[in-house]
Amino acid sequence: MAPPELGSILHRKLTKKSVTPGILLCLALFCAFGSAAQAPAPGTPPAARAETPGQRVSSAVVPPDVPPAYQDLYSMLEEKIAGFAGKIPSQENTASAAVNFGGELLTANAHRGVQLLLPKTREGVRVELDRLRALGAKSVTVAVGFPILYRPFLEWNGDPGDYQGLVDFYKQLAADVRSRGMQLVVESGALFPGSYSVGSGFKLAEYYGTLSNQEYIAGRAEMAATIAREIRPDLLVVGSEPDTEAKISSKAFLGTPNGFALLVAKIVTRVRAEGGRGIPIGAGVGVWKQDGEEYIRSVVRAAPKLDFVDLHVYPVNGNSLDNLIRFTDVTESLGKRTAICEAWLLKERDGEFGKLDAVFDAGVFARDAFSFWAPLDQKFLDALVRFARWKEVLLLSPYWTRYFHAYLQYDEVRKLTPTQITARANAAAAAAMLQNQFSEAGEAYRRAISEMTTP
Repeated sequence: MAPPELGSILHRKLTKKSVTPGILLCLALFCAFGSAAQAPAPGTPPAARAETPGQRVSSAVVPPDVPPAYQDLYSMLEEKIAGFAGKIPSQENTASAAVNFGGELLTANAHRGVQLLLPKTREGVRVELDRLRALGAKSVTVAVGFPILYRPFLEWNGDPGDYQGLVDFYKQLAADVRSRGMQLVVESGALFPGSYSVGSGFKLAEYYGTLSNQEYIAGRAEMAATIAREIRPDLLVVGSEPDTEAKISSKAFLGTPNGFALLVAKIVTRVRAEGGRGIPIGAGVGVWKQDGEEYIRSVVRAAPKLDFVDLHVYPVNGNSLDNLIRFTDVTESLGKRTAICEAWLLKERDGEFGKLDAVFDAGVFARDAFSFWAPLDQKFLDALVRFARWKEVLLLSPYWTRYFHAYLQYDEVRKLTPTQITARANAAAAAAMLQNQFSEAGEAYRRAISEMTTP
C-alpha cells in the first residue's frame, strides 16, 4: 500500500556510493502505494488534522516525545495493544507447531508495473531480500496482483510485449528467494488504480470498467493459474480483503460473502486444474470486518479444498483484535490453519475509524513514519508474534517493513504533505538499507521471532 520520484533519489545515493545504479531504482518502492484518492488537500500536514475534539483520554502514560496532537491516539493504541497482549497466555516451555515468520518484500510489489522491467531492478530486490533474511525472516510475501500477469490486459493496455518479461521477473524472484533458503508467499488480489499505481504504466480503473463480473472472475482465475504454473510459490493467497477489492474494482458482488466465495471457488478450481497441485492456497478477510466469520464460512464451504484462511491485521479499533482471536478459532473449527499475510499497527482513532477510509487516505498512512510510534510498533509486533505461536499460525508477515530500517523525526517533517512525508520515509529507509542498518522496530522483530522460533 512509493512515489515514483523515490527512484531518482535512490539512484543518486547508489551512484555516490559506487553501487550498481539499478539497485536503488528497485529500492524505490518501500510502500506498495503512493498518495491516495481521499487524501487531504495539498499543504495539509497530518499533524494539522490530527486533533479530534472530544476524544477520550485514557490513563496510559504517554512518552514526552509524543506531540500533543497525537497523545490521545498514542494512549488509545497502547491500551488496545495491552488489552490484546493480556489475552495471550504465557508460552514458556510449551510445544507448538512451527510458525513461518516473514516480511513483505516491497521492492517487488506489482504496483510498480513496468518499472519492474528496468535494468538491474533485480539487484535492488536482492538487497531487500538479504536484509529481511538478516532479520531472521524465513519467507517473503509479495503482492502480484491482477492484472499484471494477465495477457489480455497487457494487450488492452498496449504492452503485449511485456508479458514474458514480467513472468520472467517473478520466476527469477522465486529462484532468488529459494537460493537464500527462504519461502515465497504470493498474494494475488487486485491492483489499486489511480495514485496507488502511479508510474506503473497501467490504466487499471479503465480496464476494470470494461470487465463484466464473469470476465473479472475468469481473468482473476487465469492469472492465479499462471502464478501457480510459472512462479510456483510456496503459498498462494487469492484474496483477503473482499470489501477493499469490491471498491477498487467496482465489482460490488465481491463485497458479499457469497460473491467473494464464488470468486475464490472459481480460482481454486482453476489453479488446481492447471498446474497448481501441491501449492497451498488461502483466502480470507480483514479483521475489521464485523461479518468476517460469515465470509470465512462461506469461502470454506464454497472451496472445501482451500488450505488456509488469511487474515489481514491493521486497525486495532473497536473489537478488531478480538476478531483476530475469534476468526482464528472459527478457522480452526473448520479444520484449517490461519495465516497473517499482512499486518501493521494502523494509527487511527476510534472516532476516525469508519469515517476515514485508511485504504484511500494518505494522511493516515503517513502517520506511520514518525519515530515516536516505534515503541508501539514494537509492542504490536511482539504481541502478534506471541499470538502466532499461541494459535499455531501458519505464517506471520508484517507489511510496512520499511520501518524495520528507519523512521522520521516528527519535528523535521510535520509541515510536509502526506505525499512528501512518504517520499522522505522511502528515502530514509533506502539509505538505511544500503548501510545495512535496522531500526529499533526491526531489531525488536528480530529478537521476537528468534525467541519464538521452534528449533
